[in-house]
Amino acid sequence: MKKYQVTGAEDEKFQAAIYLLEKFSKTTDDSNIVNVLFRNDPSLINDTWKIERNGETEVCVVGNSPVSFNAAVGYLVRHQDDGIIKNQTITYDNNFRAVYFANHFYNFYHSAPIEKIYEYIEQLALWGQNILTLWFDMHHFADWQDINAQNMIDRMEKICVKAKSLGMKIFFIHLANEYYYQSNEDLRAECSLENRLYREKPVGFYYTELCPSKRESVGLLLNSFEELLKRFQNVGLDYICLFPYDQGGCTCKDCFPWGANGYYKLSKLKAELAKKYFPKVNIILSMWRIGVFCDGEWEAFLKVAKKDNAWYDGLMVDIDQFVPEELYTLNKSIFSFLDISMYGATPWGGFGATPLPNIMKTRICEKSTHCQGGILYSEGIFEDINKIVCLELFRDSALSTEKILREYAAYHFGAEYADEIVQLILRLEKTIRRNVFDKDGNCCDYPVGKQTDLPTVRFINSADIESIARDFCDLHKRLPETVRQNWRYRILYIRATGDLELLKNGGVPNEKTDEIFGGLESIYFSEEALYCVSPFKREAFFNNRSPGDL
Repeated sequence: MKKYQVTGAEDEKFQAAIYLLEKFSKTTDDSNIVNVLFRNDPSLINDTWKIERNGETEVCVVGNSPVSFNAAVGYLVRHQDDGIIKNQTITYDNNFRAVYFANHFYNFYHSAPIEKIYEYIEQLALWGQNILTLWFDMHHFADWQDINAQNMIDRMEKICVKAKSLGMKIFFIHLANEYYYQSNEDLRAECSLENRLYREKPVGFYYTELCPSKRESVGLLLNSFEELLKRFQNVGLDYICLFPYDQGGCTCKDCFPWGANGYYKLSKLKAELAKKYFPKVNIILSMWRIGVFCDGEWEAFLKVAKKDNAWYDGLMVDIDQFVPEELYTLNKSIFSFLDISMYGATPWGGFGATPLPNIMKTRICEKSTHCQGGILYSEGIFEDINKIVCLELFRDSALSTEKILREYAAYHFGAEYADEIVQLILRLEKTIRRNVFDKDGNCCDYPVGKQTDLPTVRFINSADIESIARDFCDLHKRLPETVRQNWRYRILYIRATGDLELLKNGGVPNEKTDEIFGGLESIYFSEEALYCVSPFKREAFFNNRSPGDL
C-alpha cells in the first residue's frame, strides 16, 4: 500500500484536493512513500486532469480547476491499495455534472447530521461532481418566518458553503408558482379538469401554489422569491432553474397553456429579479412534464420561445420524456434531468440499495447527443452506485458499466471481492421492480391515509432473488468486519436478504422483514421520514406519514 505525502502545493486551487487526499487516504507506515506534487496548467479545459509519474516515488497531479484536482485525487485514493497508478489524461464529455439533493420529506439530506452531508459531498467530489443542486420546498412551511423554514435555509446555506469550498457551483431549483401552506385560498392556483382545457391534473400538486394571473399573487410570489435571493447572496448562486410542474402549475383559463403562458411570464419576472441579485447567474427553464397534461403545450412553448428567449440561458429536459426536435434549434444549452431514485420500487430506498447501472447507461446514451451533461435527482444515499455510474458516464458515455462498478467495488469493499460484488450488483438491478398491493388487490405504491391491513409486495422478476441472497450470505461470511460494517455494503446486503424474506412470506412483511429493513434506519436517519422515503416496515406503512402530516 502506498502512503501519499504532499509536497510544495500552495496554490489555492490545490487546497480542497489536498484536504481530500489527506482525509480519505488510508493510514499506513512510512516504508512506501509516494510524494504527490500539484501543478496548474492553464491550457487544460473543462476539468481535464492528468497524472504524471516520475518513477516509483513521485506523482504529479495536473489540472486547472479545484474540481479537476479533486477528481485526480479521487483516482489516487481509489488506487492506494493496489498501487496501480498510471500516466493518463482524463477529459470530460460534459462540463455539467450535478447531483440534486432533494432535501425534504425527512430523507437523508433533510435529517442526517450536517457533518454526514459534508462528508458525502466530499466523497462525490472524488468522482468529479462539479455542481450541487438544492431546492427550498416552500409547501412544508407556514411562511418565511416559520422557525422550521429558517432552520432549513440555515442548513442549505451550510451545505452550499461546503460545496463551494470544494470548487463546486450551486444550482438552485425553484418552482415557478410555489408558495407557503398558509397562502390565501382566494389567490391559489387551480388544479382541476372542469374547464376541459387539460386532459390530466398536474401531479405533485399541494394546493398551496398561487395563480400568477391574479395580480396580488404575482407580488407575493416575487416577494417570497426575493427573500430567498437575499438570503443566498453571500453564498452565491451560479444557476437558478425554474420548474413548471410537480409541484406547481395552474389549470385556469387565464394561465393556459401553463408552459407557454402563466409559467413563461412568471419565470421571466423571476429571472429579471434574480439577475438583480446575481448578475452572472444562469437562468435555466425546466421542461419537466411540459406537454403531459394538456394538448398543444409544446407547440405553444416553442412559438413563444422563438420570439422571446434572450432572458434565459438554458433548458432542462426530463431524460425519459418526449422532447420535440425543434427544441434543440433554440441554440440554448440543454441539460438532462435524470431520476436515479424512484425507479421500480416504493418506498424509495425502502428495500435497500437500488443499483441501476445498465438502465442509467441506456438513458444517458439516448440523450447524450443533445445534452451537455445533467442533474441526478436523488432522494437519498441508497442509490449511491447510480450516482457514481452517472458521474462517470457524464465524463465518458462510452465507459463500460462493469468497469465503473469494479473500480467502485474494489475501492469500497476490496479488490479481491470486487468481481464477485459487481456481478451481484448487476443481478440486483434485474430484481428491483416490484409493486405494493392492498388486501383487495389494488396497487398502493403511494397509499392514501392511515392503513390498517398488511400490504403485499409483488416482484416483477423474482427468479434470481433466492440465489442472490444465497450468494450474498456466502460472501458475507468471508468479508472483513470493516467491509460488513460499511454502509454501502450493508444496503446491498439488506436488499438481498430482505427481498428473500419477503418472497418466502408471499410478499407480506413480517417481524423478520421489519428487523432486516429496520437496519436501514440508522443509515438513512429516517426516524421521522415520510413513508415514501422510509424503510419498508409495517409501522411505516400503517402510519403512512405524508406531506400533509408535516
